[in-house]
Amino acid sequence: METYQLKKITIIVLLLVNLALLGLLGQGALQQRSAERQTLMQLKDLYLSSGVELALEALPRTEKQSSYTVQHNAQAEAAFAEAFLGEADMQESGSSMLYSSQLGAMRLRRNSAFELNMYTLSLTESSCLHLFDELGYTAAPYHDSDNTSYYLTQIVDGLPILGSPVTLHFSNSLLTTASGFYITGLQEGEPLSPYTAADALSAFLQYTSEREITPLRVEGIFSTLHLSAETLFQSTLLPAWVIQTESSSYYVSYGGDEIALLQPGIF
Repeated sequence: METYQLKKITIIVLLLVNLALLGLLGQGALQQRSAERQTLMQLKDLYLSSGVELALEALPRTEKQSSYTVQHNAQAEAAFAEAFLGEADMQESGSSMLYSSQLGAMRLRRNSAFELNMYTLSLTESSCLHLFDELGYTAAPYHDSDNTSYYLTQIVDGLPILGSPVTLHFSNSLLTTASGFYITGLQEGEPLSPYTAADALSAFLQYTSEREITPLRVEGIFSTLHLSAETLFQSTLLPAWVIQTESSSYYVSYGGDEIALLQPGIF
């Protein structure tokens, strides 16, 4: 048989194999979408039986879920401190770095926690909130009834980081202290067993039923990360879900063993 005929047959065989593989992939995707629609319908019926409307068009797909550890970045942390203190002296002390200047002092720990004390009160509320916005925190913070304290959430890679709020305190509209977490980098760990949006919605329905909480409507659910400061040297983040009702937002931990009402204004 001529060489060109062998090549032609080989090409045809490869095309047929590729078409068969595409067909299998397409069939698998259709089956997955069908299963997701069926799960959503079952959840809607379950919610409706409890007097709650589950107003979702589709369930968000669960991407690969992993744990993360916070990575130390000396250059980024120094820039963070100097954004408030200007040019500052640096001193290492055990699990932390201490930055100080005439304006104040900031201690940054290895687990990404920080404490800021201002000696010279010059940073106004609007300037401070704008600065934190540029540093990757929520632009619309939650504040207390006296408007003297604000609570911010850091956004990392497009995801709000729960469990690591930044608290700002003001006196006469000038920043006095700040504390919280500043994450400069994450390292992905081992993959985890999937904890899907359907799992979180089931856990949330049980949570509301047990506590006789009666939201009228669940409007959305999206993935996020939750930080746990295990030691002064290390913090770990796990995948989590946020469920939005008509009036509030709730955090559902990985595994569903912890569900909590979130402060307003974060999402």
